[in-house]
Amino acid sequence: MSEQSTPSIAGAVVARLTAAGRVVDAGSFTIDVEQARVRLREHRLANPHAWVLVLVEAASIAGSPTIHFKLGARQSSARFIGPAIDADRFAQLFAAAFSDSSKLEGSARIAARVLEKLAIAANAALTLDCSALILECTTPSGEQRRMTIEPEGPIVTELGQGAGEGEIHFMLDSEGRDTERADAELALLRERARWAKPKIDIDGAAINETRAAALGSGARMAISDEHGKAIGLARLGHGGQPGRMLLLTHGVLAETLPLPEAPTDFLALVDVDLHKDLAQSRVVRDASFDAVIAATRTTWERLGRRPATTTVQRKAVLEQVHAGRPDPVTPLRVFVALVVLMAAGLLVLWLR
Repeated sequence: MSEQSTPSIAGAVVARLTAAGRVVDAGSFTIDVEQARVRLREHRLANPHAWVLVLVEAASIAGSPTIHFKLGARQSSARFIGPAIDADRFAQLFAAAFSDSSKLEGSARIAARVLEKLAIAANAALTLDCSALILECTTPSGEQRRMTIEPEGPIVTELGQGAGEGEIHFMLDSEGRDTERADAELALLRERARWAKPKIDIDGAAINETRAAALGSGARMAISDEHGKAIGLARLGHGGQPGRMLLLTHGVLAETLPLPEAPTDFLALVDVDLHKDLAQSRVVRDASFDAVIAATRTTWERLGRRPATTTVQRKAVLEQVHAGRPDPVTPLRVFVALVVLMAAGLLVLWLR
């Protein structure tokens, strides 16, 4: 489906919001903050525990090297190095989910996109057994801001002091002990965020895995977009499984897509910046999505023309690689041969 024929989800919601009366600036258009919070509730995540995944995407967008999670029965939290966020924008958190950052550039665009992810994550976390949600950030002037949100209460913003310099802190307080919630959050991170570029630190232990290991054995090739930028890795193996794609957005597994036209046992792992619906359940099928599929098709066509590497072929390649290198066993063999010759000479002399 082309980009022109796919309606903008955020745009459709904004059209309804701008008719509500009181509006505030939220990017390239204006929307009502309270109405944004109400409308955002209609687009909750299919799995509210996935707020942890949305924060991994935020950390990836921010370029943070690590995102630290503490997952507990009474409180779960996440912190990562993020952009400075304007205090007024921060106070309009839920409006950020509907803002258009496409015309922004540099740090302004990063800040807008991170704030959008924070809004979506907060919207999901508030549907859980949550007594309060606390967010902290740093403003461009270096001032720390703290926001407290209750599920049905007002949003309170004040000076903060808990976050480290340049950090974004996200804390969920439960009304009681909820070990199932913490277990669900951990399971999602292990299942769908283990290939993220930021280090995923959970209670002091990293869960990341290499993307190459995810593909398994077989002939491999990089997947590049129309500009030559690498966006993923593909493998053609011998397992006989239908072709498929692991589609990541900012390091988080968004969808596993079947590729019925691809060769048998073709597997692609692609990490791209594609838009998703507000429920974060599906990548929007637009021109950018079509371009990713086209780039993957080009790769499987190239891999299909290249014979898969067999064990015998790999052994031959290794022999060529190591050809000419000194063999550590050779000196020993020479020494043994000399000993044998000397013994044989002594034996001949003795027999005489």
